[in-house]
Amino acid sequence: MDYRYSDIDRKNLRSFENDQTRAHLKSIRLRLGNIRGLSNFHIEFSYPLSAIAGKNGSGKSTVLALAACAYHARQKEWRLPGRKLPYYRFSDFFVQTKDEVPVEGVLIRYGVLHDNWKPTEQLPNGKGLAYQNRVKNKGGKWNDYAVRVKRPVAFFGIERVVPPSEKSVLKNQRNYFSIPAAKKSDIEDLAKGSVSRVLGVDYEDFEIRGTGAHKLPLVKRKGVNYSGFNMGAGEQALFGLFYAMHSTSKSTLFVIDEIELGLHEAAQRALVAELKKMAAEFSHQFIFTTHSPAVLDSLPPEGRFYLENTSAGTRVTQGISSAFASGLMSGRESEELVIYVEDKNAKQLVLACLNYEIRQRISVCEVGSHTAVVSQMAAKFTDRRREKTVALAFLDGDQRAAAASHKTRFLGLVDQRHLAEARVWFDLRVDFLPSDAMPERSVLSLIRAKHMDSFCDAFGIENSIEAEAIVDKALVRGEHSEVYSMSEDLRLSPDDVWRILCALSVRESPEVFSTIREKVASLL
Repeated sequence: MDYRYSDIDRKNLRSFENDQTRAHLKSIRLRLGNIRGLSNFHIEFSYPLSAIAGKNGSGKSTVLALAACAYHARQKEWRLPGRKLPYYRFSDFFVQTKDEVPVEGVLIRYGVLHDNWKPTEQLPNGKGLAYQNRVKNKGGKWNDYAVRVKRPVAFFGIERVVPPSEKSVLKNQRNYFSIPAAKKSDIEDLAKGSVSRVLGVDYEDFEIRGTGAHKLPLVKRKGVNYSGFNMGAGEQALFGLFYAMHSTSKSTLFVIDEIELGLHEAAQRALVAELKKMAAEFSHQFIFTTHSPAVLDSLPPEGRFYLENTSAGTRVTQGISSAFASGLMSGRESEELVIYVEDKNAKQLVLACLNYEIRQRISVCEVGSHTAVVSQMAAKFTDRRREKTVALAFLDGDQRAAAASHKTRFLGLVDQRHLAEARVWFDLRVDFLPSDAMPERSVLSLIRAKHMDSFCDAFGIENSIEAEAIVDKALVRGEHSEVYSMSEDLRLSPDDVWRILCALSVRESPEVFSTIREKVASLL
């Protein structure tokens, strides 16, 4: 996967996987029934920030509602301003008129990593991953809210970006906001710092005005005071978000609808970076929806999800790339053959192997990870009779050793009535890039062993010893960092370096890449 993990990413992954004291939400499964078109649904969280993308109507907002209803809280617990209860009920989100079909016959199963379960045979010390069910039978009510695991939850809907000037209740009480809400504390300074980093603006002061449900931010910038009445939608929404995030003293689940609303691309990336820091420092968990490639690109693959409605239920793909998500949401993919690969480097290598005529008839999609590629191929098998486009996948060469595991996972995702056909389909349409290494290492090793003269010509290097040193240095880096290393030494962008390397290796060693051409040709 073409994503560079930071130290904070690694820290968050370890903490989310192992810390049982925070009651992190690890999974949601809709085992029975349908909710707003969501059916046969299962999602597993493995990173404290989870972005859910998908077309309108795919069920993204429904997933947020289910997540918000996973926990309970005591009456005196922290809550968002204006909320009467410190927890959420399904009736907060699922409201029907008398003409609509009510939500009933539903079973939702939550997986929570917790250290205070009632001891069982599976968890004798009451610590670890266990499950709770929420049930609503026909004509009945949701069961046992109070027995839910205790954890603060805050839900932010899209109304957070509605300007205060468009809310009549606030306009009519504008003089009321001249009164400070309370004595200032460190919370305001912390929130001010977070918003400053996200927007790249140096705020001199920030405080909350008003009380109860009606509150308004007031800031000072360049010596001028102005309130939420005169802020941009994204700016005033950020102050509300971060004031809440810094107000709670416990590990909290924050659920946010369309997180990028009102923010430009640079601010979206900075917002994700700030949330990563808060997850690491306070053990908060964030689940949010998005249509933004910038948001998806800012997260490790463990934090990216794509939802699709199919005849078999709601399909969840984890680790999806922003490019692939954007393609699905725009309705692209109408070529004769679509080829799924893990990332943009694998995509460039495949394209380098194919001539102009073939490229006109295919599309190569970077899905995001080997698990996402396998999931997408399972989806294509399920829809094979309905969709005209033929599918093919190339996993990175380092995944060759796990071929049996990938096939087992694929078979577990398809209709069990068609296993015999699925095995043949998988063997025909899922292959690996050359060698047993990742594409970058495979290509560089081939060039280092056989084609250093051509390498020098391609990059205009006269000193062969210096060229060898550049390649050797890159090979030592490893883990998808080889091309970045070379780009620094060659003073070219990583994309330009990789494109030249792919073209060089395919031209000089066509026999190594012949299986890619042959596999594509056989399916066209």
